[in-house]
Amino acid sequence: MSEESKYKYYAFISYSRMDSRAAKYLHRNLEKFRFPVKLVDESLRPPHKKFIRPVFIDRRDLGNMANSFTEDIKKALRESRYLLVLCSPNSAVSQWVEEEIAYFLETHDNDLSLVVPIVLAGRPELEGETCLPPTLRDKRITDRNLPSMIPDEGDPEKVGWEIGLVQTLSYLLRVNRDRIKRSIDEEERRQRRRILTIISTALAICICLTVWAMFERSRAERNEQVAVAQRDRAEKLLRFFIYDLRDEIYKYVPTETRERIQEKVREYQETTGGDGVDEQERDHAAHMDNEGDLALDRGDTSTALKLYEESLEIRRRLAAKDPKNDTWQRDLTVSLNNMGDVYAALGDTESALKHHKESLEMKRRLAEKDPNDDYWQNDLTVCLNNLGDVYVSLNDTESASKHYEEMLEITRRLVEKDPNNIGWQCDLVASLVRQFTIESLTEASEILERLKAEGKLPADKEEWISLIQEDLDALKNPPAEATEQAERAHDH
Repeated sequence: MSEESKYKYYAFISYSRMDSRAAKYLHRNLEKFRFPVKLVDESLRPPHKKFIRPVFIDRRDLGNMANSFTEDIKKALRESRYLLVLCSPNSAVSQWVEEEIAYFLETHDNDLSLVVPIVLAGRPELEGETCLPPTLRDKRITDRNLPSMIPDEGDPEKVGWEIGLVQTLSYLLRVNRDRIKRSIDEEERRQRRRILTIISTALAICICLTVWAMFERSRAERNEQVAVAQRDRAEKLLRFFIYDLRDEIYKYVPTETRERIQEKVREYQETTGGDGVDEQERDHAAHMDNEGDLALDRGDTSTALKLYEESLEIRRRLAAKDPKNDTWQRDLTVSLNNMGDVYAALGDTESALKHHKESLEMKRRLAEKDPNDDYWQNDLTVCLNNLGDVYVSLNDTESASKHYEEMLEITRRLVEKDPNNIGWQCDLVASLVRQFTIESLTEASEILERLKAEGKLPADKEEWISLIQEDLDALKNPPAEATEQAERAHDH
């Protein structure tokens, strides 16, 4: 059997839960890397023909509350070719990370060359204050030029993470780092070309309408109505970008292109001034949200927090000014959710809880106004999920379960009302996974399999099938070491 086909996973990421944000970044960017096939020896290639896939990452931090994970983690370790260890002061004292390393070596002939320590924080020393877990405090490790995600002084966090990603890929594939970087740049250019045509066309229309409106406005009063109409169309198109396309742009458009879009939006707002003080303020708040998203994507959480705070201040003022304006009230809940998310990323769970609670209270009031408005109900499930996740991080499983159960109840009603809404079907799957029982996971699996058979399953949800099956296997075949496992989960 060739090395390429021997393992199910190309790599397993071992990390402390305190470093989950960096682990998710590494996992996401490894799996989307299109490796230079001709430069990689056949014996070093991953199972996928074009990408570094699959890479295993333990997803318990996403809300699963069960403790029966030992056997499926061991299975994944056995089936992984490489072990990537995020090394930091957190992982250096994590019993869970240490046991993952020990088990991996035990099942891979104690071959340290298959273990790739990636320095996230601290120093990789043999003794003293080291970021290395005990098993990796070995001269054969410290003599290596280890990949490092630590940015140089003055550089943002994301720059260090990108460099660490390149260094990790270079070690795994035995390809020059410069060539790896060129491959990443080439893939970003390919993605940019795929979306740039659509975005450029829409922006061009927006700009043309704006120029036309300004030209018409400068003409005689008899053309004023035409100019206003053209201006209104431009404003509507601009708001389509700011609000309606926000999630799609964030999901599919590279950061650099999103920054260019935001720059154009900013230029437009500065040039035209919008169509009223309140609407100008609302658009500015949405702009701050988008800027905050970009900062968060760069790893600059402090800047993201400041931008979200500015947006929240504006939206509180607008919501107080017109409490009957449901759109402004909903805008405020978006800002509260953003604040809760960034505080959670910073580890400030109490502040995260405070903002998510306020958001939920407002969403309940909005949903009670019109119980038949399906989208208000769907918004409510988002808040319930956010709060449930925060309670999990606080180890308050009773409160988490309460919010997850309400989320499931609402999602079931929405799906029953509109079975053809694929988004709500996927939301139902996510709600069932949060319950984490054999029955709920079985139902979730059946929904995904049905959508796949009908050709309706979104491509980015296909991996859910295998992940849920692994969780089902773990629940159906629980390990005997329940006490030992609970201790590991607490340490993690």
